[in-house]
Amino acid sequence: MAQPDDRSLLGLRVIVSRRSYDGGMRPRFVYRQAPMSPSDSGWSALVGDESPQELDDPTALVSLEVGVLLERWPELRPVFDTQDPESRWMWDEGGQVYVPLTERH
Repeated sequence: MAQPDDRSLLGLRVIVSRRSYDGGMRPRFVYRQAPMSPSDSGWSALVGDESPQELDDPTALVSLEVGVLLERWPELRPVFDTQDPESRWMWDEGGQVYVPLTERH
């Protein structure tokens, strides 16, 4: 698989659960929304069991450069390379890969 130019990710930031970052817990749920600023990638990486209160607490989240997460968890590369502006991914423990989630109707 060809790798896109890393410069497209240079300087972009991702919101990460502090439990994931500080505790070394792999993000199990990663999603993208419309970016709120030019430096915002639109991505958020969460442990996956955060409560609404935790997500509303700004001290429970940290803003990192995308490259920091890629260094720690290189398996996130296909996720961050996705061009879909509103995608959702889950960690598949058995396959050791992130898999896209699709809406079920």
